Amino acid sequence: MFFRKKVDCRSKEAMTTFLLTHNRYQVDNRAIGSGTSYANKIKLHNLGLRGSQLEKAFDIYAADDDFWPQISGPIRAFEHETDAAYSVARMGRSGGYLVLARAQYEYPGYKSTCSKCGKLNFQEAGPEAKCGVCHSPRVNLKKPLRWIRTTGSSIDHAMAAEDFMDLSMEDLKLKVDLVLRFDEVCDSVRERFLCLLDNYMVVEKTIMVPTKVRHLEPVL
Repeated sequence: MFFRKKVDCRSKEAMTTFLLTHNRYQVDNRAIGSGTSYANKIKLHNLGLRGSQLEKAFDIYAADDDFWPQISGPIRAFEHETDAAYSVARMGRSGGYLVLARAQYEYPGYKSTCSKCGKLNFQEAGPEAKCGVCHSPRVNLKKPLRWIRTTGSSIDHAMAAEDFMDLSMEDLKLKVDLVLRFDEVCDSVRERFLCLLDNYMVVEKTIMVPTKVRHLEPVL
């Protein structure tokens, strides 16, 4: 493991030290709250990459394709595992930090969708319902649509050693288990990125993009 560390969960002192010395990230965002939370730095120079591996990593970062969906699967699994109580947010100017964040399910209220273009609608679809965009038939959703929204990133912000030591052994271990699981998720994301380095290469291509133009032609 790269991020995950061994912790003696039989000792309050060891667990407290682990939580107090874990990397944290300062967040100041109106949408998700202010404070700090547990974090791991995933900037390329902090992933244990060397030589040609590091050069290739910079090439992948500079590519036009978004590689993040290919390596963020462990985060989706973590959200499912915690029933969306927690997520892992990618933060920083260049997305160089993974931060443990509070989350929750959000139900936007959509009831139907276009069978062709996927446009969502808040109204149920009747027999003759048409999409307002492409005019294809609308169909009702089989189950309510939901997604996960990050509600806040401040976790154990400003807690001191005595605050952790005052917790019961069980409650303290729950905190440690959560942070250890977060570290495992970060390890899994890193491992997927390393796999990406081994199995993909950046290839430069010239793509012809059709463009509609208006020009003059003589009247016959």
